[in-house]
Amino acid sequence: PVFNVVEVNPNYLETIGTDPTSRVRVLGFVKDAFNDFRNEYNKRASIGNRKGENPAFADMVPKRGYENPTFAYKDYVAKVYYDFVNIYLDEHKAAKITSFEKFVNEYMVYLETRDSKMNRPVTKSGFLVGNRMSPLITGLCIEIDKKDHAVDSVKVEKFIEDIDFEFYSQLATKYGFLIDKNAPWRLIANVSSPEMLRYAV
Repeated sequence: PVFNVVEVNPNYLETIGTDPTSRVRVLGFVKDAFNDFRNEYNKRASIGNRKGENPAFADMVPKRGYENPTFAYKDYVAKVYYDFVNIYLDEHKAAKITSFEKFVNEYMVYLETRDSKMNRPVTKSGFLVGNRMSPLITGLCIEIDKKDHAVDSVKVEKFIEDIDFEFYSQLATKYGFLIDKNAPWRLIANVSSPEMLRYAV
């Protein structure tokens, strides 16, 4: 509520899926909610509620879950440093750096200049809340397909207009999940819903 950045503690992540080799992980209560959702979905599908042939709706198998943002942040910081050393520092600026303190001062000038021009974060908290990371870093999301998020036609034709989309979305809501309109195959645990909160306590 006060916009403090919270990062997932990996100790609370659990593997999800029926495949014993699955590496898809989410927070424990999200796993429990999804398993109950999938069980009821499959039960209803077996008695005729599912009409179509979309493999994602037929299998309801988690394909993607938590993604660790630490690796992406390390790559990002390395790129920032590379740009500083190889692009920003010309011969004149580099010659003025004769101590660690002067290096830090010059680096801070670079970061302030960069921020004023591009509004790009340097801290991990700023990086996490920016638009560079997927919601999968929260541990609250499960994707049941690996479609390309950039192809809108697939979202509409293969999911939103699918004969089973209403069945899928209504049942997901019953178990406290939201569906990402930009990736309809992504279920997001709605932590403000009583349906999801009963799994979190």
